[in-house]
Amino acid sequence: MQVYHTTFLNLVFLTPIVFFNNYVQNLGMYTVEFQKRGLPRAHILLWLSDSNKLENAKHIDQVIFAELPHPDLYPKLSKVVQTYMIHGPCGAARFNSPCMKEGWCSKFFPKTFIHSTTIDEDRYLVYRRKDDGLFVLKIGHKLGSANVVPYCPLLLMHYCKTLEKLD
Repeated sequence: MQVYHTTFLNLVFLTPIVFFNNYVQNLGMYTVEFQKRGLPRAHILLWLSDSNKLENAKHIDQVIFAELPHPDLYPKLSKVVQTYMIHGPCGAARFNSPCMKEGWCSKFFPKTFIHSTTIDEDRYLVYRRKDDGLFVLKIGHKLGSANVVPYCPLLLMHYCKTLEKLD
């Protein structure tokens, strides 16, 4: 745990300064929680400087993705997304999944395919998810972009490279 915490503090407080340079106005705050399997997970909040705020769906689509990357074009990113950013299987494919509550996925997966990112009436983002035919196999089930947890490719690859150094 001590190794994780030390590495995490370096990621949270040193990486944004070096990695984001002038993009971040305030390093914000963070919390660490432990998942059901005992693995730590961090939630990090960063405030962007005024000149770098994501003001519309087009800006958001340049930074946050909720689709499977094409394995031929982005092989490393594809592998990382398949490993860490796929939710499920759950629902009809696996009723005993930990996320299932009263017959429904408590995380609302699989998501609906949509051609562009929108902001719903409650001001939540509905990320672009195109049905491009790509899928991964998890526990014998095909899972596509409807099961991808939103991610920032730049951060995902950066943090995965950092964590690989710990192994």
